[in-house]
Amino acid sequence: MELKEFQVETIEKASRNIRELLVEAEKRRARGNTEMATFVLKSCTGSGKTIMLAEILRELADRDLPGKYVFIWSAPNKLHLQSYKKLSSLLRDTRYKLIDIDELEAGELSENTILFMNWEKVNKIANRDNPEKNIKKGDFTNVAVRRGEFGRNLQDVLDETREAGFQVILIADESHQTFMGSHSQALTREVLQPTLTIEASATPRINPNGASIDVYRRIDVLTDDVKDSGLIKKQALVNYDIEQTANKDGKSRDAIELALLAGLNKRKELKKKYKELGVDINPLMTIQLPSEGSETMSELDMLTRDIIEEILNDNGYEYEKGNLAIWLSDEKENLDDIEKIDNKVDVLIFKQAIALGWDCPRAQILVMLRDIKSEAFKIQTIGRIMRMPEAKAYGDDDLDSAFVYTNYSDVDIDESDNDAKNLIKKNKCHIKDEIENIELPDSEYLNRTDYGDLKANFRPVLKAELDAMFGVSDSDNPSVRYKKLDEKLEVYPDELMTPIVSDVVIENVDDEFEKKEIQTIDTKMNEMNVERIFSEILRGYCGKYKNFARSETKIKGTLKPWFKKSKIDWGLAQRILVCSSKNQAVFANVFDRALDKYDTINQKEMHERRQRQGEQFTFTIPVRDAFNENYKLVPMKKNVMDNYYRQDGSSKPEIDFENALDNSDQVEWWYRNGSRTKLKKYFAVTYGIISENGKTRRDSFYPDYIVKFTDGRIGILDTKNGRTATSTDAVQKANALQRYIKDHPKINLFGGLVNVEKGLFYLNSSDDYEYGDGKTGQWSPFIL
Repeated sequence: MELKEFQVETIEKASRNIRELLVEAEKRRARGNTEMATFVLKSCTGSGKTIMLAEILRELADRDLPGKYVFIWSAPNKLHLQSYKKLSSLLRDTRYKLIDIDELEAGELSENTILFMNWEKVNKIANRDNPEKNIKKGDFTNVAVRRGEFGRNLQDVLDETREAGFQVILIADESHQTFMGSHSQALTREVLQPTLTIEASATPRINPNGASIDVYRRIDVLTDDVKDSGLIKKQALVNYDIEQTANKDGKSRDAIELALLAGLNKRKELKKKYKELGVDINPLMTIQLPSEGSETMSELDMLTRDIIEEILNDNGYEYEKGNLAIWLSDEKENLDDIEKIDNKVDVLIFKQAIALGWDCPRAQILVMLRDIKSEAFKIQTIGRIMRMPEAKAYGDDDLDSAFVYTNYSDVDIDESDNDAKNLIKKNKCHIKDEIENIELPDSEYLNRTDYGDLKANFRPVLKAELDAMFGVSDSDNPSVRYKKLDEKLEVYPDELMTPIVSDVVIENVDDEFEKKEIQTIDTKMNEMNVERIFSEILRGYCGKYKNFARSETKIKGTLKPWFKKSKIDWGLAQRILVCSSKNQAVFANVFDRALDKYDTINQKEMHERRQRQGEQFTFTIPVRDAFNENYKLVPMKKNVMDNYYRQDGSSKPEIDFENALDNSDQVEWWYRNGSRTKLKKYFAVTYGIISENGKTRRDSFYPDYIVKFTDGRIGILDTKNGRTATSTDAVQKANALQRYIKDHPKINLFGGLVNVEKGLFYLNSSDDYEYGDGKTGQWSPFIL
């Protein structure tokens, strides 16, 4: 698969951090300090953690590491088997040897072995002596771990592996689960004894004991970056629009039937929307039976299953028709290819078997039925419905969302799980019945087009210039290519040395130094310095494309396979550029020519993107909305919604202004626009801003408030205070808003920026905004 940009950046940063930790560990080991180093990758469900870990391993295999290593990949439950299968494909062309713990043989593990295991199979500890089995209290009791006469156990094998000179790197997948238990931690310390532990989780532990950067590194992948990449859905909505089902036909329905029917109705709506887009996706509704903490079926489970199947059968979903499937530990039906986006199964009943690690991107609806012992459900299973079926967003709120229907009385979200708080939207509101909605034409939703970086379309341009400079083609065999490169470059390792001065004598520091012919010796540059300098050289080649963090992946993604075709590995490729000024001049020429050609292509494509970028529509206040746990219910009389949710961290000027609106006799109603989330459904005007390269690009301005006054006017108002009112950005937004108001004279509009100072409000509605002192000049008192 083609990696997303955030994945490429994460892989490169993680690989670099891991190598640095291993170098530091080797130094400490030489001093007799065997303190374990830890690297943590925090990344939400659906972000491709397994793929990123596999690519990190691939990167490490291509590097000169400070020691020789074997790897242990651990996971809770049976997730390690899924990882084993996935990595067998992802790493099939590498030096790694993958084995499951059931395949363990006596003797040491060979270098670059990856041993897969699950914690439940290896972390049992005896709580009392058992002389019959020669087990003492505190011993590990699993056969896979317990020392035995044939040596086919984890303790003996790892002892021999370390004696053979290999160190252990532990990869703890979903580390927030079993890995943190006392038994697993004891096994890690006493048996595994890793030099480095790589933890991967959506909710990892914090830095243990405040460890220093020498032994602890962490990378947090932002959930918003994963969403923006199109890999996961924007949000999960709980019991959304369930009232429509509850009130349909005037029938009284129990909670289970209501949740099921609401889910089925939503599934049909989504199916219709995909069809209208011309996309052959069959959204899957999953139904989780009450767990009671076990995969086995209890009497309650069986009774609930009977009720579910009866309701589904009455609505046309049957095993015999092939549109209903079941996945239990001892019963499976219609599961073949169920993950494919066009599979004909519409509904899947399951228990706990698929709660962890299951990858079915077309799953979009989850029905969770209450465990009799629990009043509120946890969000762990919701990750299974957060993936996007085609790894891209559709620009439709429903298609870009996941839906949960349940008969639980509450939703319990772990306060420490920020990803969960961002995904779940249970705070629901609806426009009040008495509100007469408004229409604001020409609201414009913009997709961002320019990040000041070299985009993917630079890669073929750069490759073409590289081929032209050295006269190579893809049809050349590696030795021919190598010779052609050698004609213009210094490519042999002995040519790629760094000279340093040798035996310089200064006899008198007070005398003027007489420079004679300086003797030098050649040295090999440290690998870490090579990487750092290599990136700096590339940064210098990017010219006006200043966003190197985003450009770097495209450049390296072109150079790496290009050099590989000449049998030049990536480490040597970097030295070719770093350790030779002659080579740097040649590549500077290549990049200059590539950028000249790319500018023409990019300007044309940017123009086309901008033409597609803006989507104009007539804004109306959303009939309903929903907000996540970061929003709190605040009583407001005149807000258009029956429930008003204010975001945590709202500024005092905003709060003061909202209170003034709500208590004003001049205000009929007010609406808080979605200025923080910038979704398509909210009101926006476009304005031009000056980018770093001196060119103007468009951006969206989402004013904070839309207010209906008792005299019929509609105010479009944006609160500012301090430096936010004085910035260039504020000037452009203010002027754009006035242009919008003038362009729509038939609507009784007014508005502008509102400066809030000590509870007093000042309005600037000038066509040519100036801040002044924020009180006089263009500002006038705004009395509510």
